[in-house]
Amino acid sequence: MELPLFRGDLIGRPVATEMHYTKPLDARDEVEDLYDLLSDVKRQMPLIEGVSVGAILSDYQRLRVELVCQKLGLKSLAYMWHRDQHDLLSDIIESGVTAVGNLPGLAVGLCTG
Repeated sequence: MELPLFRGDLIGRPVATEMHYTKPLDARDEVEDLYDLLSDVKRQMPLIEGVSVGAILSDYQRLRVELVCQKLGLKSLAYMWHRDQHDLLSDIIESGVTAVGNLPGLAVGLCTG
């Protein structure tokens, strides 16, 4: 399947860290970067209707993506939301998916020896 890849620079940082997002007046929040990127995607692909979200347990992440999608008239699709993590990992392994990525939080709790 050939799909376009859209990327954007992360300029903001997590400024508004309350559960329900309110745009800060004095700083740029990372949510605004997501809004800019999805606005660009919508401009280039006007038939787009939704965004698939990888959130499993994070209300913080899911609510921010839903807010941006709502502002842009898109649906937020969180297919993995609240799935049992063991079952989800088993399904991913069984499907044969190969994933490569740079996940900064992945090393937390791992030992080197």
